Amino acid sequence: MEKIDRAWGYLCKITESENHFNDLVFRIRALSSTWLLASFAGIGFILTRDFDIGVTKPLLTLGISILAAFGLILLWMMDILVYQNLLAANFEEGLNIENDFPDLPQIRHKMVASQPKGSVRTRIVWFHIAMIVGALTPGFVICIFWLLNVRPNLVVLMILIFVVMTIGIGAFIYFKSIPDDRKDGNRRSTVVGSRS
Repeated sequence: MEKIDRAWGYLCKITESENHFNDLVFRIRALSSTWLLASFAGIGFILTRDFDIGVTKPLLTLGISILAAFGLILLWMMDILVYQNLLAANFEEGLNIENDFPDLPQIRHKMVASQPKGSVRTRIVWFHIAMIVGALTPGFVICIFWLLNVRPNLVVLMILIFVVMTIGIGAFIYFKSIPDDRKDGNRRSTVVGSRS
C-alpha cells in the first residue's frame, strides 16, 4: 500500500507540472493568434492612412508581414521545441507510473487511445505553419498587385520568392518538429497523445 501511495503522490506532482506546461503552451498559441491579428491591423493601418516616410505602402506591408512571420517562428520555437517537449516528458513519466500501477486512474492511457499516433503534435505544427503563412500572405499579395502596375517584370520573381519562402519555412518547421526518435524509425511515444 505504501508503494501505491507514493506513486499517487508522484502522479499528483507530475499532473501539477503538466498543468503548468500546458498553460504555457496555451498562452504561446494565444499569443501567436494575437500576433497574427496585430500584423493584419498594422497592415490595415498603413493602407488606410496617408503619410510619407520615403517607403511605399506595399513595401511597408511586406516588411510587416516578414517581421510578423519571424516573430511567429520564435513563438513556434518556444512552443514546440521547448515547452511541448517538457510537457511530453511529464506526460510520459505519468504514463510510466500508470503502467507500473494499474490500480491508479489510467487517464493518460485513455488520452493516448483517443488520438491517432502523433496526431497532437502534427496538428499543433500545422497550426504554427498556418499562422506563419497567414502572416506572410497579405504583404506578398499586396506587393504583387503593386508590382503589376509599376514593375510587371518582377511579378514572377515575387511569386517565386513567396512560394519558396512558404514551402521552405513550412518544411523546416514540420521536419524540425518531428522528434529525433521518430526520425530514426523508433516509434516510442514522445508526444502527448501519441501511441506507444
